[in-house]
Amino acid sequence: MGATGTGPCLDGKESGSIRIASNGLTDSSLVRVFVFGMTDVVDLSTAESAYVALLDARHMPSAAAADLVRTLRTKTKNSGKHSHEVEMVQADAWLAICALSKSLDTDYETTPEVWSRAISRTEEWRNLLD
Repeated sequence: MGATGTGPCLDGKESGSIRIASNGLTDSSLVRVFVFGMTDVVDLSTAESAYVALLDARHMPSAAAADLVRTLRTKTKNSGKHSHEVEMVQADAWLAICALSKSLDTDYETTPEVWSRAISRTEEWRNLLD
């Protein structure tokens, strides 16, 4: 039975036009919880993979590291679908990754501070989502 049909609820009781789960959530609120939960899983996966990629890239030759970090610029940008706190931390990680990418592409040698900033900001983003 759909969310707007009449029929038994998830707890077996009849209701009017919306099924009510025994925990008090409607079908539509269950869907929202599921969708937002899945978004968090995807974001955590993205943050984790970016963090691991940065740790790996730090030990690669400069050209290979630049190629790997360059791809992270697109993968880690904000979607605008999260809380202000998550958006700000993610933006910090993205800006640090962009600075690292620019340094790898243009500087003779990238300083340890640039690497550390990108890694630590990405770690903060990952930890906030975990």
